[in-house]
Amino acid sequence: MAAEPKTKTKSCYGVKSIEESWSLLTLLFESRRGMTLTELIMASGISKNKTFRLLSTFEKQGILDKDLYGVYSLGSSASVAARKVLWRGNVGDAADPALKKVASILDESVYFAHRCASRTTLMYMADCNQKVRVRSLVGSVFFERANGETVPAGKGMEGVRITVGAVDREVTTVALDVAPVGDDGFSSLMVVAPSFRMSHQRIAEEIVPALREAVRELREEQSEPKRRRSQPAVVHLAPQRAAKRSLSEKATYSAGMP
Repeated sequence: MAAEPKTKTKSCYGVKSIEESWSLLTLLFESRRGMTLTELIMASGISKNKTFRLLSTFEKQGILDKDLYGVYSLGSSASVAARKVLWRGNVGDAADPALKKVASILDESVYFAHRCASRTTLMYMADCNQKVRVRSLVGSVFFERANGETVPAGKGMEGVRITVGAVDREVTTVALDVAPVGDDGFSSLMVVAPSFRMSHQRIAEEIVPALREAVRELREEQSEPKRRRSQPAVVHLAPQRAAKRSLSEKATYSAGMP
């Protein structure tokens, strides 16, 4: 009797140290204030020695920073890497002038951000010339609903998201979505400024109109390549016909000459 063939079961391969590293980075990515060694050990379930070794390696490479109180947070290398990945191609080329234009008009810091549900990642910034301004938040992640107060935008400001205290206790943000990204995300333009300069009147009369104009230009810029791709190739026959007609006329004229 022939032996029954063995059925192959689908297996999942992975490198445990990489999975653990990713787990630690994800925890820090989702943490607004950073986390200590003890907090990371408890949240990840990784042993103390291994957590310490992984964190030390990340810190050495600049992926993580550790302050005087032993709190770990994403470092400059992680922010730069994320910015390069998310800010490449036509999105960055189109958004950069729009950010600088709004920052120049309002003299406030303007960010290009990615929003997924209530979580917002600040990817790129055009800075302002104000003496009192919010430090660079490029690479930062915050949760609009959890960390701060969401302010109703009011009539005539549909689609505008206003938060107070989400980034910092004394900071107000005003954001407007540009376009969907993936299944449940959106790219956004966001003005971030100290709350004492962000009165409701200024938001309604200056901030929102500037954002709307920039978003309109960005949407047009992004849709233009699609229109060009969807249009059939135009063959310019008129000049060719004109040339043929000119040659024909010349031939007829030449044939009629004595």
